[in-house]
Amino acid sequence: MKILIIISFFISINGFDLTTRSEKKLDKTLLNHFKGKSISKYEIDFSSDRIMDIWDEDLLLYRLISDSDTLGFVTVSRTKGRYDHFDFMIIYSSKLEVDLVQLLVYRSEHGGEISGEKWLRQFVSSSSIKELSFGKDVEAISGATLSGVSITNAINSLNKVVARLRFEKLL
Repeated sequence: MKILIIISFFISINGFDLTTRSEKKLDKTLLNHFKGKSISKYEIDFSSDRIMDIWDEDLLLYRLISDSDTLGFVTVSRTKGRYDHFDFMIIYSSKLEVDLVQLLVYRSEHGGEISGEKWLRQFVSSSSIKELSFGKDVEAISGATLSGVSITNAINSLNKVVARLRFEKLL
């Protein structure tokens, strides 16, 4: 019984881990995005006291390196649609502008329309400078209103997180 409690506690404070399928999709997306470059990703530690107020257990952040140059960053996060959580990634340029948004795992039967490449392109070039508004800056999508609002809010939050990390000189 004690072992089960300790394992549960460790999992709950450690955040979420990528499934093998999500990890493969992440790596494949990075290879396609940075064509012809050998990329290494290094996880960024969120344990600094300066950023504990913005740390999220459903967030992974990696620095993307090629030939000792920082190409950018990638976040992997989880948010909730109407019924279920879904995982997505954002590739940020070295200037911390959104280069690509991609869903990794969408678990619900409804709202999957947000996984469309054309719809997700609306977030490209966004940053913490301007908060996006669903239905105004981001086109509403029939059948996926709650998931659309959720991912829009999550991207706004992540844009603020990476801007804060840059401000704190942690990126």
